[in-house]
Amino acid sequence: MHEKSLHQKQEILNWLLSLEDEAMISKIDEFRKEMLLHPIVSEPQTEFSVKDDFDERFAKGLTSNELLGEVFQHIDSLPWKEK
Repeated sequence: MHEKSLHQKQEILNWLLSLEDEAMISKIDEFRKEMLLHPIVSEPQTEFSVKDDFDERFAKGLTSNELLGEVFQHIDSLPWKEK
């Protein structure tokens, strides 16, 4: 943990210990309980376990004309019943 964080925690702890206002203590406790139920992620995940190769896959993808051709081919292959 960073030195700055440790110093901030110590200041907060000292401030909490000096509090005498019951309403303020109650609000802080409510906030603490809310954080226990719904914690805030402090650091975003910057690395993923699976390589993101979106650009490579996109480059290998179909053009709009190729997609339309495949869609029509699929539709034509469906077992339509004429009335």
